[in-house]
Amino acid sequence: MLADIGYMGHMWELYAMWAWIGVFIGTLEPFGVHVAGVAASLTAFVVIAVGAGGCLLGGLISDRVGRSQAALASLLCSGSCAVSLVFSSHYPGWLTIAICVVWGFSVIADSAQFSAIVTEHAIQQFVGSALSLQLACGYAVTVVAIWLVPRLVASYSWGIALGILALSPLVGSIAMWRSARTS
Repeated sequence: MLADIGYMGHMWELYAMWAWIGVFIGTLEPFGVHVAGVAASLTAFVVIAVGAGGCLLGGLISDRVGRSQAALASLLCSGSCAVSLVFSSHYPGWLTIAICVVWGFSVIADSAQFSAIVTEHAIQQFVGSALSLQLACGYAVTVVAIWLVPRLVASYSWGIALGILALSPLVGSIAMWRSARTS
């Protein structure tokens, strides 16, 4: 169950970040020049693409220190990025983009760990059902998060929307911390 809670926290943040990071970047003014069109799209591509390296490193770390610990580290890093971006309207654009790149790297690094935890700890005859439940819950929260972000931005600000995204890695971190203590 802790892996499922961690996964839902991960999914709430991940897909909403992927869906809206290009729009967010398009609002930035790094180096005094508005990042629009192609530049925002390419920057968003880089932010998402660095996640491949995050996945690789997350897997290597999980094999060394444990799945729950690796997921916890990734959730703390990605959540810290989301929290720091809440205040990004006061940062220079290049710093905001750098934080986005770190966020892109860390937001996906824990993804495989949640299903691995379930696969390794569930009663073997129920692994398929346990994974199906995990995926269904994760994707259900994803739909809500993707829907919610633009509404929060329109009604409040990017800071509020990013703050709401940052809550989910906090919840996931607590679950993974508890999981690491019981492993």
